[in-house]
Amino acid sequence: MSSVISVLLADDHAILRKCLHRALDDDPELLVVGTAADGFEAVELTLALAPRVVVMDMAMPVMDGLEATRRIRRTMPGTAVLMLSLNGEERSVRSAFDAGASGYVMKNAAGLDLAGAIKAVAMGERVLDLGAGEPLPHARHS
Repeated sequence: MSSVISVLLADDHAILRKCLHRALDDDPELLVVGTAADGFEAVELTLALAPRVVVMDMAMPVMDGLEATRRIRRTMPGTAVLMLSLNGEERSVRSAFDAGASGYVMKNAAGLDLAGAIKAVAMGERVLDLGAGEPLPHARHS
């Protein structure tokens, strides 16, 4: 990749935000530009920082990840959202994509390549990893 991908991390668990931040710091192609503890803060920081990708927890206080994703995609259509969740039910996955998410990954997916998923959605690909063995292949947006 020729340019650094700016990333905003949104999760209501501070320790998870720190762990994700540290994991992404090792990748020179990614730059975490901010962190948010709820959906409202994620929307505000996205407007202020204009990250290329928002890694969004689906279940957060104040405003959930679905509503935050809808607002981000409506106001910042160039920003991709990668949804994180503990829920792998089809209805949840469909709701995330309907809200405008470009990807959906399980927080507990064994072998999750978060950096790879971020890079993929930044390039316009759809990502789905439900943690059931190997991730599904990336599929380009139609």
